[in-house]
Amino acid sequence: MKNNPVRNNENCNVKRCNLNTSQKIILRELLKCKEGHRVQSLEKLTKIKQRTVYDNLKKLSIKEFVENIYPIWRLCRSQGNYEIVANLIKDFEFQLHDLSFILRLIKKPDWWDKRENKIVCFDNFESSEVMWGNNPYSQLKNKNHVIQLFSNTIIVILRRKYFGNDPFDCFLQGVEDFLNILDYIEQKFRFKFLIEGIPQVSIKSQHYVKINDIIAQKCKKVGKGFEVVINGKPRLWVDMSKPFGLEAGDKDNGFEDMTRYQDNTKEIMQGAPKNSELSIKVNQLADSQLNLHKIAENYGTYINGHIGAIRSMDLTAIELRDGVKELTSFIKILIEKNAN
Repeated sequence: MKNNPVRNNENCNVKRCNLNTSQKIILRELLKCKEGHRVQSLEKLTKIKQRTVYDNLKKLSIKEFVENIYPIWRLCRSQGNYEIVANLIKDFEFQLHDLSFILRLIKKPDWWDKRENKIVCFDNFESSEVMWGNNPYSQLKNKNHVIQLFSNTIIVILRRKYFGNDPFDCFLQGVEDFLNILDYIEQKFRFKFLIEGIPQVSIKSQHYVKINDIIAQKCKKVGKGFEVVINGKPRLWVDMSKPFGLEAGDKDNGFEDMTRYQDNTKEIMQGAPKNSELSIKVNQLADSQLNLHKIAENYGTYINGHIGAIRSMDLTAIELRDGVKELTSFIKILIEKNAN
């Protein structure tokens, strides 16, 4: 079998895989929509002539970045391909993975206690019964999702990775993915689990990475990790794991932490923001959370995990100030080490 340098991560030098501007734009759109697009749709999204779109898709298919499942073009779904593409186009600063949601069941069908008899209707999922102490559950699993059906909750684990230019973009992709799989569950069970106007959904886990972050790069250079701990909980860190970058993975604060970090990085590198600047940033954070809540309502569900910051603005300001101090001190140490 012919060795493919794009597929083999160890042999692939990403910098040598040259892409023209049109190919990067096309890959960016395909990375946003894992299900893929028709050529006509890509023409509208990219503003590139249809013939040029098609010619570049053919070239990308030869490199095995994309595949044609007629009439749809999509990214090849081999291991590691999404990360390779994201590195090649170098336009996405953030990645989100390990995103999962808990749906609290306010109402259930009469047969729910015997749900194991119903899961046979789920196509393309492997099913199993899991004994977990006194809380057994039915599990459905495929390469993109894990669905765990408990007596009083449904847990949806998203196995995809989401790339974007800010944490909100990544999270919104994850929310859309979650709502799509939840709609699929409701269709298969022929039962509406979501009750409009009642908060039922919370975040179980989330893990953001700021790719090629400047502080992460400095950590790598000095061979030392970094961690910001607030109230005994790690909130920001660099640990040399892949994908490499600065990470935020607290289940209740991950989105807010990475958003605050993104908003304040430039000020941190130039010197700690003044108190007035902190207030502006906190207000911006509150606005972003309100927008997030509004979007969730429009989709007919409520994402509770990201609203807490609004309810404790004083604490947010204190945490942000402490985080700035931590980061500023760390940067000073790095600068001193580099000088030596």
